[in-house]
Amino acid sequence: MRVMVTGYPGLLSMDLVPILREHHEVMTLSIDDLDITRKEEVFNTIETLQPEVVINCAGYTAVDQAEDDWEGAFRANALGVHYLALACRQFEVILGHISTDYVFDGRISRPYQPWDIPNPISVYGTSKQAGEFFIEQLLSRYYIIRTSSLYGKNGPNFVNRSLIRPCKGIPYR
Repeated sequence: MRVMVTGYPGLLSMDLVPILREHHEVMTLSIDDLDITRKEEVFNTIETLQPEVVINCAGYTAVDQAEDDWEGAFRANALGVHYLALACRQFEVILGHISTDYVFDGRISRPYQPWDIPNPISVYGTSKQAGEFFIEQLLSRYYIIRTSSLYGKNGPNFVNRSLIRPCKGIPYR
């Protein structure tokens, strides 16, 4: 299968691509190769590369910064995803999109289900929900994967920040 991955070399794509390459032909695209916020570029790239699946790992991920940079968050997480969905519809490509649990408000006391109604309380969550909306409205063949955080071996992440490391002179138990 021909798989196009956006947002390379990001934290997620760096760990995802080697796994995909075991069984698929994978084309990785950095922001220099494809700026998803440029409609013509998105259409031209998908038409030229002819993927069967696009996995969108691109996006605005600075959650706190999005409160002050709502335009940047919406440009990447909503408008860019809108363009990907439009191009995937035109060229009959499946879209896999990485989203977030920030589309929910966190007020329920059970794990969220895919059919739960989003209610974001931040600019970041609202921008990601807008991207999901475009996908759901435009495509019949798509996957939206919501994650609470990412971790991997290729960059700063929750696991690396959480590891307890012994300090010099203090015994580690």
